Amino acid sequence: MVDTGSSTTTSSDSTTEEGPIFDVAALPDSPVMQCVQCEIALMTTQSNALHVTAGMPLFLEAELDGNLVFGLGEAGAGRVALSGDGNVLYREGTCPLWPWLGATGDELPRVLCIGADWPCRGETDAVPPLEINALHMYAGTLDYGGITLPSEYADDPAALRADYDLVVYISVHDFATNSWDLALGDSAALETFVRDEGGGLYLVGEYWGAMSDAHLESLNWIAERYDVAFEQLSLDWGPAGAMVEIDCFPDPAG
Repeated sequence: MVDTGSSTTTSSDSTTEEGPIFDVAALPDSPVMQCVQCEIALMTTQSNALHVTAGMPLFLEAELDGNLVFGLGEAGAGRVALSGDGNVLYREGTCPLWPWLGATGDELPRVLCIGADWPCRGETDAVPPLEINALHMYAGTLDYGGITLPSEYADDPAALRADYDLVVYISVHDFATNSWDLALGDSAALETFVRDEGGGLYLVGEYWGAMSDAHLESLNWIAERYDVAFEQLSLDWGPAGAMVEIDCFPDPAG
């Protein structure tokens, strides 16, 4: 977990000199755990928060002033990442987070991004372009599927898994169209994609204001299947960040 106090804190899993720190909970149970020593970055300016509602274990959690803002967990055969801030996308540090989410070993996963257009693309078409996150720098396959899951995958999670390793869902105001649709039927298809087909899912919210009731409802319709709920918060904490060593991040290459 992350503690934003100024005192120095250490644990057996992660260290930092001062400021925010990650406490890493029990890693996923595995007969042979291959570890990667790496760094996780929490760099953001404003964030929403989320909370675990039931029993899904998160093996990595990041807290801000007692509010959970980032987490990683496993669900059936697949993996799930949760973030209250879209700015951190593809800036999460040196840990092989995306290959781990997509279970692609040493390769970058094939990614389908759904939800808000420009956050999925990483930068706006303003002149000069306004960078929202680092997704425009992604070196692997990254396609934008629209606000909702493309119709060919809505009833066919196996086809989705055949084409993509990871789905990123960004539920914030669409800067391109300023419109939104609830995609409540997507939750079942995505759950099968994760739990049964072994795909990865990255659920992304934003501070309240960049999200509305419609965004929160559609995000939580998906998140609740993993015992998680995003909140109605705006954690306005200014430019801040922490680069934290993780002694044992699961090696996606095995």
